[in-house]
Amino acid sequence: MAAIESKVRNASGGQDPAALREAATTAVRAALTGDPSQQAAANDKAADALAKAQNISQDEAKAQVGQYQQQYKEIVAKTLLQQSTLQLIYRRH
Repeated sequence: MAAIESKVRNASGGQDPAALREAATTAVRAALTGDPSQQAAANDKAADALAKAQNISQDEAKAQVGQYQQQYKEIVAKTLLQQSTLQLIYRRH
């Protein structure tokens, strides 16, 4: 999660106010980890915040949110696989 948050902050550039970067980071975090029943609203809010923070189009921002979601899913899957593997190893010993 920290790597994705860092990407959001860094992509926002130095000329943007810190409040915009933080709002974008918070909105993306909510889109990645929030309540699945509110996913569409969280995605829209994240895209709005990214578009404002990075001065990009709404479509570009939505694409970035989608990329961050994919990265997050891959990280979670990898972590779960590693934990499962470690549990199997410990059980055998």
